Amino acid sequence: MLTRISSALRWVKAIDLTAAGEFAAARKKLAQIDVQRSGVRRYEHNLLYAYVLVRLNDPEAKRAVADSFKALDESTKLEAHERAYLKKYAQFVLASIFYSQENLEFSDIDLAKVPRRTMDLFPLRQHPDWRE
Repeated sequence: MLTRISSALRWVKAIDLTAAGEFAAARKKLAQIDVQRSGVRRYEHNLLYAYVLVRLNDPEAKRAVADSFKALDESTKLEAHERAYLKKYAQFVLASIFYSQENLEFSDIDLAKVPRRTMDLFPLRQHPDWRE
């Protein structure tokens, strides 16, 4: 029980630190979360961790993005539209490592079918229908 509570607090803090651009501190918070016992969704943790590592130019970012794709594929609780959206987000993060993000196609994602919570946590502002 204590692990779940402390992990939840670390998760919220990691999100806040990432939003504030404090990526090194966010990485430390994310590393302290026991994903297996925390209640934090593994695919969410992996996606945020990958994004933070990309922003820090950490060479482990490529592996973290790959882990994100694997976690998304293994998740049984995601609806198809949310899974597609999160995979596109992972592609966007991956593109920032290897090539320009201008080549990514977003029109196959129907934002009206993606939960607002998911879009708030993993924004794809490059989507042509994106609204703040």
